[in-house]
Amino acid sequence: MSAVTIVAKDLPLLKHFYTDALGWEVLTENESVIMLKLNATVLTLCTEALFAEYTGVLNDAPKGKGFYLTINLESIREVDSSFIVLSASKVNITKAPAKNFWGGYNGFFTDPEDNLWELCYNPVAATKA
Repeated sequence: MSAVTIVAKDLPLLKHFYTDALGWEVLTENESVIMLKLNATVLTLCTEALFAEYTGVLNDAPKGKGFYLTINLESIREVDSSFIVLSASKVNITKAPAKNFWGGYNGFFTDPEDNLWELCYNPVAATKA
């Protein structure tokens, strides 16, 4: 996967969250779209109007969509230290990091519009694209 797009109800709020709370780099932006660098992937935030115009699909999905996005990290220690930073930034942590049933280690948080993210140490998966 090369890019993921999240439809934003409040674009400035999500920009603040992803750049200030998570420290991600803005690649480009205008009043309707913000593209952020996340390793080898681009996270695009766009307004509902631009999404509808660009895709021809109205975004009428309810809050708490049925998906989550995963960032694989290099170690359990990196997952834990990332959650310490998230907690200090007052990010909504929905599940603290813990060992899971399949042998990995993960935790979950949401952005201000309830998009669900997982930070994960997966001993099986490659962590670099």
